[in-house]
Amino acid sequence: MKAKIPIKILVDNPEWQKLRKSFLGTWKTDMAGNLAKLNNYLGSKPWPTDKRRRVYNMLTALKRGGFKDKSIDEFISRLKAAGGA
Repeated sequence: MKAKIPIKILVDNPEWQKLRKSFLGTWKTDMAGNLAKLNNYLGSKPWPTDKRRRVYNMLTALKRGGFKDKSIDEFISRLKAAGGA
């Protein structure tokens, strides 16, 4: 079994960092738009494991940070159903 790449290394990706920075300060005002960007970032199924893990990590961090929205839960469920994170 292949070992998982540590998250610190996984998120050190220019495309991901640019997208992540575009979300700063916008989750409360544009939740749907941000989730659409994440969906676009993932691309077509099957979603690459590295992208799934980055998105899953971000969304679970949002939940821990107090963002309670069923659309986040639904997105996380889709990620899990597609093969985990």
